[in-house]
Amino acid sequence: MKTPPNVFFLLISPPNEVIEYVSFLKKFVRESIGHVFDSFYSKAHLTLFQYYDFHNESELYIFQERISRVEPFQIHIDGLKAFNNSRTIFLDIKFFHHVCGLVKRLDHTINYPHITIAKNLPPKDFNLVWPELQKFSYRNYFICDRITVLKRINNRWAEHVDLFLA
Repeated sequence: MKTPPNVFFLLISPPNEVIEYVSFLKKFVRESIGHVFDSFYSKAHLTLFQYYDFHNESELYIFQERISRVEPFQIHIDGLKAFNNSRTIFLDIKFFHHVCGLVKRLDHTINYPHITIAKNLPPKDFNLVWPELQKFSYRNYFICDRITVLKRINNRWAEHVDLFLA
């Protein structure tokens, strides 16, 4: 029998005040549409990428070495936006070239770094809640000094390790 690969999820965790604000927004969406939705239960984060590793954790050592020379940087949050095609609402990240550069060092790509509030909403729900969320204004920033790695264990994501920048 073939051993299944390990599945890892790399992300950037914002500070508690951002996590709490995203939680507030998720609850606002739930109350507005009357039910839970994709991503309701997920903790606020900035997704980098997921990958499979058949050799236990060998890639993590490579990743740590590659980012150990990257200086910590600021991540600026500036308001809410939406991907209309997927009906996903998120906190917008400005000046995200540092995030893209970090991911590129790890031989991956990222299209548009963001912090998801609600994703894949049905059109009716999206059209109901998005006009209300556009009235919210939120700006903040935080320092990214690490990448958090989650590992898939028993069909759940578990915190595994932090990879630190310089």
